[in-house]
Amino acid sequence: MSVVGIDFGSYKTVIAVAQRGNVDILVNEVSNRSTPSMVSFGSKNRYLGESAKTQEISNFKNTVSCIKRLIGRKYTDPEILLIEKDYVGAQLVDINGQVGVKVNFLGKEEYFTATQIAAMYFTKIKQTFQKEQTKSIPDVVISVPSWFTDSQRRAILDAAEIAGLNTLRIMNDITAAALSYGITKTDLPEDKSRIVCFVDIGHSNYSVSIVAFKKGQLTVKSSACDRNFGGRDFDKILVNYFAKELLDKYKIDINSNTKAKYRMTVAVEKLRKILSANAVAPISLESLMNDVDVNTLISREDMEKLSQCLFNRLALPLKEALDNAGMTIADIDSIEMIGGCTRMPSIKEKISSFFGKPLSFTLNQDEAIARGCAFACAILSPIFKVREFSIHDLTLYPIQFSWEASNEICDEETSLIVFPKNNVVPSTKILTFYRKESFTIEASYADPSNLPGSFNTWIGRYYIKNVVPDANNDFSIVKVRARLNLNGLLSIEHAYVVEEQEIEEVISKEELIDKESKDEGKVNGVAFPDSMDVEQEKPETRKVKKLVKKTDLSVVSENVSLNLDTLKILKEREEAMILEDKIIANTENQKNALEEYIYDMRSKLYDVYADYASNEEKVGLEKLLNETEKWLYDEGEDTTKAVYKSKLDDLIKFAAPIVKRKFDADEVERLAREEREMAEKAQNQKTEKYDSKEDNSVCTENDFLEQDTAQIPSAPDTAMKGSNLKKDLNSFQLSITDNISSTLPLQGQITVSLNSLSRTIHEYETMSKKEMNIEKQEKAISRVKEFKKQYTELKEKFDDLKMKYKQMEHLNERNELLERRVYTNTLSENPYENIKSNSLNEQRNSNLSTSDFLKNTDSQLDEFLGRGQAILNDLIEQKLNMKQVQREIYNIEKNYTRQNIVLGRSYLYIIFFLFNISLARLNVKN
Repeated sequence: MSVVGIDFGSYKTVIAVAQRGNVDILVNEVSNRSTPSMVSFGSKNRYLGESAKTQEISNFKNTVSCIKRLIGRKYTDPEILLIEKDYVGAQLVDINGQVGVKVNFLGKEEYFTATQIAAMYFTKIKQTFQKEQTKSIPDVVISVPSWFTDSQRRAILDAAEIAGLNTLRIMNDITAAALSYGITKTDLPEDKSRIVCFVDIGHSNYSVSIVAFKKGQLTVKSSACDRNFGGRDFDKILVNYFAKELLDKYKIDINSNTKAKYRMTVAVEKLRKILSANAVAPISLESLMNDVDVNTLISREDMEKLSQCLFNRLALPLKEALDNAGMTIADIDSIEMIGGCTRMPSIKEKISSFFGKPLSFTLNQDEAIARGCAFACAILSPIFKVREFSIHDLTLYPIQFSWEASNEICDEETSLIVFPKNNVVPSTKILTFYRKESFTIEASYADPSNLPGSFNTWIGRYYIKNVVPDANNDFSIVKVRARLNLNGLLSIEHAYVVEEQEIEEVISKEELIDKESKDEGKVNGVAFPDSMDVEQEKPETRKVKKLVKKTDLSVVSENVSLNLDTLKILKEREEAMILEDKIIANTENQKNALEEYIYDMRSKLYDVYADYASNEEKVGLEKLLNETEKWLYDEGEDTTKAVYKSKLDDLIKFAAPIVKRKFDADEVERLAREEREMAEKAQNQKTEKYDSKEDNSVCTENDFLEQDTAQIPSAPDTAMKGSNLKKDLNSFQLSITDNISSTLPLQGQITVSLNSLSRTIHEYETMSKKEMNIEKQEKAISRVKEFKKQYTELKEKFDDLKMKYKQMEHLNERNELLERRVYTNTLSENPYENIKSNSLNEQRNSNLSTSDFLKNTDSQLDEFLGRGQAILNDLIEQKLNMKQVQREIYNIEKNYTRQNIVLGRSYLYIIFFLFNISLARLNVKN
C-alpha cells in the first residue's frame, strides 16, 4: 500500500506518492504531472480534470474552476461576489447559505455546493492514483493555504470523505514545502536553528512563512499572506489592457461577450508564461468576436509597467512575516522560492532586492508541496518507517471561548482567548469552570478583521452536560480539555468534574496496642486495679491526605461539518454519478471504436486489402460500411454500448476473410524473409568441413528457397515439388552409397519439402471438395489420389534412406574407433608363459632378461594408458560435436518447417489463379 500527498491548488493539482523508499509524482491520463483543478458538466456526463480543461472555452458556463477558492465559504462573502465570480465560469448561487453553482447537467438545471464540486474533483484524483497504484482506498494528506479557516478545512475533509479518501491530515502548504526541504537534509544544525524564509506565489495566493530548522524538526515561526495575489491577477490586468486595445483597433468589446473574454483570458495566461522567458510575446485569436481575427503583441517591459500596482504589494507579506517572527532580514539564512509565479523575472528581482540576498530555487517550484504532503502522510502511516522528524506549525487566527456568566459568581469573565495568534499546532489546553449545572461554550475567532472577506467568526458550540453541585451543594470544579489538532481544527475532547474529599481512617490495632501499653491501667493518668471495669472509649481516628476523584461529563458538539446523514446521502449520489460516468465513458469508447473501424477499413479496402478481396467482397463491405456510418450519425448517435459492439462485430465478421488473407500473406512474407536471412547467416558461418567435395551434391538452404520461389508460378503438377524431392532423395542415396556423412542439411531440406507437400495436398483436397462442377471435382479428387500416392512413395523412400544412413553412420564410427585402438597382440597375455625350466641355461638367460622385459612392459603400459586417454578425449570431443550437429539439425528442421506456410499459401494462389483462368475460358467459349 502507498501513501499519497495531494497539493490541491486553485489552478492545478499535483499528486505525489511515497513508495519503495522514494517519493514520486504521478502522471494523469495524458501523462501530465499536474491535473487542472476543474469540473465541467455536459448533457451526458461530467468532465473532470484534463477533460474539463478541454471544455473550458466551449462549455465555460457549465465549467467550475478555482474550486479551492469557493469551498467552505458563504455566498454573501464579498470576495465571492466581487472577485471569485470572474474566475469560476459557472453561475454562482446561494445553497443554504453556502456558495454553490448552477449548471446544466443531463439536460436539466442542477445545483451543487462547492463541497460537492470538490468531492467530484477528488474522485478524479482518486481514480488517477488507483489507475497507477492499487484499487484500495489510499491514505492521503491534503494541502491547504495557511489562511484557511476552520469551516474551510472542515469542508475539505467532508469533500474527501464523500470521494472515499482516507484523510490523515490537512496540512498548510508552505509547511509541507518546508518538510520537503528539511526531511532530506542531513546537515541541519543541532543547536542553533537555520532560519529559512519560504515564499510561495501561485495562481491566486501569495504566502510567506519563516521556518526554523534543527536536526529532526522544523518549527514555523510566523506566516503571512496576501489571499488575492497571484498569476490570475496579472492575467486580469492584461485582459483589461487588450480589451481596450481591441476596442480601439478592431472596434469589438470583449467585455460584452463572455465567451470572447474567456478565450482572451486563456490566451493571456499562455502569453504571461512566455514573457517569463522572452522579452516580447504575440497573441493571435481567430474569429474572437464578430468574425474578427485578432493579432497583437506585448513586451515584458509593458506588462511590468501595467502590473506595477501588484509589484508594490510584494513587500507587505514579507515585512509582516518578519515582524510576527520577531526577526530581521539579517536573521534569514536563505530564501526558498516555490510556486509558478515566482518564475517571473520582476518578482524574483524585487524579492531578492527586499532581502538583499540571492534567492534559492533548490526545491521543485511546482511539486515541493505535494512531496511534503507525501512525506507527512508516510510519517503518519503505520506501514511506513520514516526518519523521525517533528513538525510544529501555527495558527494564523486567535480563537476565543465565550460562555454565559453564572448567577452566583460576581464579576465572572465570560470570554477568554484560548489559542492566541501564532499558537503552536497541535496544541492542548485545559480550562477550569465552577458550575452547579450544565453550561455551553461558544468558540469563535477573536479578530474578525483578519479573516478572509466577511467570514463568519463562529467556529462551534459545545454543550457540557450532566454537571451537578458537589456533595456540599457547592460549585463543582469542571475541567474542559480543548485541542487544536493536526488539521488546525478546534475541538473539546473531554470534560470532567474534579472532586476533592478528606477521608478519615480507623487507627489500626497495632497502633492502639502500642499506645495502650504505655498507659496500661491508667485512666486520665490515674491507675486502677485490674479488677475494676473501665468503660472503653471509641476507637481513635486520624485524617489523611485529600483524594481527587474525576467524573466524566457528556460533551455535545456543533460545528459546520456535515452530519453523518448528509454525508451518506452525498456519498451515495457521488457513487451513482461515478457509475453513470463509467457507463457513458465505456459507451463513448465503443462508439469511437466503431467509427474508427469504419474510417480505417474504408481507407484500406481499395489500398492495403485490394489484392486480397474479390470485387463482390469489396462492394459488399463498402456498402455495409456506408450503411453503418449513416446509422451512426443518425439513429445511432445516442444508443447503448451493446448496440455499438454488435455493429462493430458485424463489420469485423464480414471483413475477417479479407483481413486473414492479408495477414497470412504478410506472415508468409515475414517468414520467407526470416528464412532467407537465416539461410544467408548459416551459409556465411559454414565451416571448412562443409566445403569438402561431398558438399557439392547437397543443395544449400538458399538454393532451395530460390528453387521454391521459382516454382510458384508454374503449373499445379509442379506444385508437388516431385522433381525437387526426387533430386534431393537421389542426392541423399548417392551420399550413402559414397559413404558421405555430411548430409544433415539435405535431410532437413527433404523433411521440409515433404511436410510442405503434405500440407499442399491437404489444402488442395479441401478446395476440391468445395468445387461445384462435378466433372472438375472428380478430376481434382483423382489428382489428389495421385498426389497422395506419390507422397507416400517419396516418404517411404526417405524413411528407408534415413535408416540406411544411420547404419552407415554407426559403421563408420565403429571403424574409426577400431582404427584408433592400440593393439597389443604381439605381447602374450602372460609374459612369463614362454619361460621354460627344462634347461638351466635357458632359465638363466630368462632370468637375465626378466628385468629388461619388465622395464619394457612398464613403458608399453604407460604408452597404452596414454593412448587410451587420448582416445577417451577424442570420444568426448566427438560426443560434443555430435550434440552440436544435433542442434544444427534441429534448427534447420525448425527453420524449414516454417517454409510450409510459404509453399502452402503459394500453392493456394496458383490453384486460385488456374481456377480463374478456367472460368475465363468457359466465358470465352460461351
